[in-house]
Amino acid sequence: MMLASYIFKPKHGIEIATKIITRFCDEFVCYQDEGFYVHWRNSTFKSHKLPEGYVEFWIETENGNMDAFTETCYSDGTLTAHDLTDSFFALLDDNFWEDDPEGNKLYSFYECELAEVVSAVSAENSRVISFDGGRNAWVYEKHTTTDGRYHHVDMLEHVLTQPLPDNSNRQLTLPLA
Repeated sequence: MMLASYIFKPKHGIEIATKIITRFCDEFVCYQDEGFYVHWRNSTFKSHKLPEGYVEFWIETENGNMDAFTETCYSDGTLTAHDLTDSFFALLDDNFWEDDPEGNKLYSFYECELAEVVSAVSAENSRVISFDGGRNAWVYEKHTTTDGRYHHVDMLEHVLTQPLPDNSNRQLTLPLA
């Protein structure tokens, strides 16, 4: 069962974005421990085309602990130097981290959401699209000169009003056993 998916254009390349997001999901939101898995697709796939430079990942489970599913980190631990370098979390800009009472950066993912991590590794002047398990999409516009904006889009009206291509097969066929 697919729980959510994200489509975005990574600013540092797919390999680095994959490492940052996968590590956040597995180590800080504990997906693998609870039976949730992250899968990736890039624009070279023949089916499910993506715009050039964009990638998609989705979170799915077969028998995961649904009581534990979240996209928010609740661990208040401080990231180590190993986390910042080997997982490339140091590439997340300083605005991503909070200041401690002494004015130093506090490197922690406490109450950080997956969408924030994805937005932080996304290219400027691009969009991040997230689909939940239902009919909703969340769209984040990332700009170079202003703060990005989040938009909630109910996809039902779009799907009901979108013209279908003339060459589509409108007949339902079922394979015979």
